[in-house]
This record gives sequence, C-alpha cells and structure tokens, in this order.
Amino acid sequence: MCELLDLPGLPVYLHRTEHDWVTTGSVAPVGGVRDSLEGRTTIDYELDGPPVLTFTRSHDLFGDGSVVLVDLAGHTPGSVGVLLHTSAGPVLLAGDAAWHTYQVEDIRQKSSYPGGLADEERAEAFGLCIGFTSSRTA
Repeated sequence: MCELLDLPGLPVYLHRTEHDWVTTGSVAPVGGVRDSLEGRTTIDYELDGPPVLTFTRSHDLFGDGSVVLVDLAGHTPGSVGVLLHTSAGPVLLAGDAAWHTYQVEDIRQKSSYPGGLADEERAEAFGLCIGFTSSRTA
C-alpha cells in the first residue's frame, strides 16, 4: 500500500478486518501502511457474500459477479484476492499470497525466507492457495 502515497486523493476500499489490523495496535504493520491511509477516504466492506469456488467468503464489488473479492487471510488477517470472471474463465489476483508460479503450479509454500517473516498466519495462507489450484485442475 505504500504506492498510495503517489496517488493522493484516491479512495481505498478496505476489508474491515484489514482496516482494523492496520490502524490499531501500538506498532504499525511493516510497509508504511498507516502513513498511506492518513487523511485518505477509506471505504470499508465485509466479506458478506456467498461461497465462490473454494473460497468460503466473498464480496461482489460491483454487484454483477464480474469482480469478486475473496478471503485470503494469512499473509495479513484481512488479505483478499480479486477474482475476475472473464470469458476465458476465472482469474485470481492473489497479491502476496503467492510469490512465484511454482507455488500455484506445483502447490508449494513460499520459501521460509521471506514467507516466514511476512505472513501473519503462514499455514492458512498456503491452504487457501491449495484450494483454488485444485479446483481449477479438477
């Protein structure tokens, strides 16, 4: 989220769990996240939609099923993926949930460095990637 400093005035959509994690506590998360949000309009949402594919929680961003936010908690408590429904099939933008194609193609975890340092809940982050991969190949 540090890149937001280069985009002043841009509102930010934040999963409520992520917003709470970023803005509370005596120590800010790594990456300048709090500074990026200072003075910026935030629009909070909940993952209040039905299960989608292997994801248990979702939020339909535009209400038409074209862009659905799905739960990818693990890297951070409120991490989400962006599931795009395209004419070629679903595409998942996973952000930091996967750092290399091997993790998706061969169902591998992140290496211990930096994954062990960066993920809030490493096992949960890996489990979510496995579920999406196996559903696409089935």
